[in-house]
Order: sequence, then C-alpha cells, then structure tokens
Amino acid sequence: MKVTVIEIFLNWLKDNESVFGALASIIAIGSLVVFFISYLVKHPFKQVAKLAETAAKKVKDENGIPAIGVLPLNAFSDDPNHAHLADGMTEDIITLLSRFDGFRVIARNSTFAYKGQHPDIRDVGATLGARYIVEGSLRKAGSKMRTTVQLIETAGGTHVWAASYDQQCDDCAETLDEITNAIVSSLQPELYRAEWDRVRLRPAADLNTHQLILRAFAPLYVGFKHNVSTRESEALMRLALTREPENAKANAVLAWALGNQSLSSKYGGGNGDHTALLEEAKALGRKAIGLARHDTLVMYCWAAVLTYSGDREPAIDILAEVLERDPNNAQVMAFMGNVMARNGQVTEGQRHIERAIELSPTDSRLYLWCGYLAWTMLLGNDLDGAYRFARRGIRLHDRFFLGWFSLALAAAGLGRDADVRRAMRNVNEIDASFSLSRYHDYAGQLAEHVEPVLPLLTAAERVVGGTAIRLAASNE
Repeated sequence: MKVTVIEIFLNWLKDNESVFGALASIIAIGSLVVFFISYLVKHPFKQVAKLAETAAKKVKDENGIPAIGVLPLNAFSDDPNHAHLADGMTEDIITLLSRFDGFRVIARNSTFAYKGQHPDIRDVGATLGARYIVEGSLRKAGSKMRTTVQLIETAGGTHVWAASYDQQCDDCAETLDEITNAIVSSLQPELYRAEWDRVRLRPAADLNTHQLILRAFAPLYVGFKHNVSTRESEALMRLALTREPENAKANAVLAWALGNQSLSSKYGGGNGDHTALLEEAKALGRKAIGLARHDTLVMYCWAAVLTYSGDREPAIDILAEVLERDPNNAQVMAFMGNVMARNGQVTEGQRHIERAIELSPTDSRLYLWCGYLAWTMLLGNDLDGAYRFARRGIRLHDRFFLGWFSLALAAAGLGRDADVRRAMRNVNEIDASFSLSRYHDYAGQLAEHVEPVLPLLTAAERVVGGTAIRLAASNE
C-alpha cells in the first residue's frame, strides 16, 4: 500500500495532537498579553483612571458632604528640585484642606495618579467623586516664584476661583509655606460660598442635614450682608434637629444663633426674653460639645456662646485650640482677636484681626473684620485707625451697623461733627430701636474693656443727642 506524503504528515499531527494543542494555547495567550500591553501603552490615561477610580470609591460624597481633589501642581522648569517643591506644596495643600469642616479631601495616592497628565476635569471629578478640583502650577524665573491656582467645579468644568502669587524666592521653602497658607486661607471662603450658592434658594425640606447646617451657618461662611439672619438659622436648625436630635453640629449652630438673638434682644431691636434665649443657647452648646468635643465648628459655636455669656477667658482658650487644628481659619482668628480686645487684651487682639485680614484679604467677611478692627482700635485709643477701618468696612457693606457705629464714635473723638451726624443717620436707618444715651448707660456696666469708648459716647451725644440706635453686637 502506497502512502502519500500528505497522509504521513496528517498521521504525525494526529500522534502529536496534545503537543500542538498546548502550543496553540500558548500562542493565543501570548497574543492576548501582547495586545493588552500594547493597549495600555496606547491608552495610559485609561489605565491611570481605572486605578484612581478603585481608590476613590471610599471617598465619594457621603451624606451630601462634598469632596475636594488636589491635583499635583505642575512645575514649569527643567530643574528637578522644582518638581519636588511642587509635589511638596501639593501635599501641604491637601493636609491643610483636610482640616476644613464640611468637606472631604481625596487621598493623595488617588490624585497623584494624574501626575503628568492633562485630563478633562469633568472626567476627573466623575472618577474621583470630587465636586471640586484644585489645580495649578509653579514657575520660577530668576529669583521670583509665580504660583497659580484654580478651583474648578467639576460637573460643568467651570472656574469658581483663581489666583496667582508672585514672590521673591531667596528661601524657596519658606516662601512656598507662605504661599500655601495664603492659598488655603483663600480657598476656604470660596468653597463655602460655592456650596452656599448651591443650596440657598432650595426649599429647606429638600435639603439634607449637612446642607441645612451649611445654610444656617451662612452668616459666618459668606457674611451677614447676604440677606441671611440668625432667625433663619434658628428655623433651619430646629428642622435639622427634628431629623437628627443628636447631631452635634446642628445643636451647636442653633446655640450660636440663639446666642446672637439673646444679644439683640438684650441690647435693643430683638424680640424675646434674652435670658431664656441665652440659657437655651448654653444648654445646646454644652450638649454639642459633649457630643463632639474636638469638632472645630462645634468648638467655635461654643466659644461664641461663652462670649455672649461674658465668659471670655474660656472662649479664648477654645478658639486658640481651634486655631491649633486649623491655623488658616481667618474667621476664627478675627473673632478671637475681637474677644481678646473686649477682654482687655487690645494689642494682642488687634494682631489677630490684622493677621486674619492678611491671610484672606479678599474674603467676603472682610467688612466684618474691619468692624472688629475699628472697635479694637477705639479700645486702644487709635481714633485715626478706627476711623479708617470703619470707613473701609462700610465701603464693603453699606448697611453694616458696627461699621457706622464705630465711625460715629471715632469721628466724635476727632471732632468731625458732620461725619458723626451722617454715621448716626445711617445707624438710625438700620435700626432705630436703641438710643445712644441708653447704650451709654449700659456700656458703663459692661463686664468688658470699654472704658476708652465712654468719653466717645459722651462726645457723640453732644453732637446728636440721644439718637435712637442699636449696637449690632450679634454680628459675631
């Protein structure tokens, strides 16, 4: 029987079928590996995004609390040391932002996965679960360092805030520390204002507890001038407490709101029993501090209630502790300076308020801090300084009571009668329920450092008589 070459080959394949099957499998698997590696080489961002997505699942918004991601700052320089400086600055920003109350910060490992990439911020936000992204760059030219930073809302890719900082860089490490503190201090009010804008017009019933707290505390986040009041804060917090009666922040913010109202009620213009309001505020504050002793918002509110009660020493101690935890919180620093000045520590109080203004010079609450500073300067017999900062506060907010009242007293001491009359007319328009003579009588009984203003009150009375006014002591 004749056997062809083809038949011999087929028989040989049959005898070695298992060997060739294994070889075919190896070739197939190898081809897949080569394809996968080739795909990753061509699509590195997708690989990075997938890794970041896995890491980010733990930091998605929780109970409505927004998250912030800080992308590595770009270093536009051939010097590798500048890249290290940019990375260090990014890490410092992440650390300081993590101390903000009311926000979650994406972990460094997740955001640094984007180093060297130029992704669409909307994709980054969706992947990381971040409502806001901070990005920027570092550029050194000669002895000067320029740092640019942007805060971006990721859903629409829109810029919320941007700034650039130019400084001499003889000691880069020290310079970058100063810039980092300035960046973080500026970011805080911008983040709160952006969040407030999201919720301010929505029905209260549609807001979760975190959003109710944000809206209720708006006077301290965005300033009293935005048609917000502590009466609205009270209503919002009572609603929040019907849902979560043991929520420390809700108890604390309600305490703060009632404490403000107790001052308005006692010193003119407010309604209700100031003693009952203050006692409820103190009870709520004690409960809140018992629930969350180290929460910075709770601590701030409790310090405010203590201040309204005349217990300024423990209030100052608590505010100092808050600043240890959040050293770039300009509002806490300014309020602490105000309390210190009223406690007789005028020089140190003035330094705190000036530092707050230096930290956040474009802050929406700047008018309030100017009022604090004007009053502190009155207590320190610096009438020219008080006059100047009262006017500055008024320019920022022309319905600012403390600004007009401080201006009236400073002008009275400087003999500027026309300014006294103009300032008192504005005070009267804001609230005519309190007389100047009545406040003069009350000021002499205050358990705080007010002796320097007593002759100024007398001088103002000589110009305008006992004009009905109200001291806006609640704007704290």
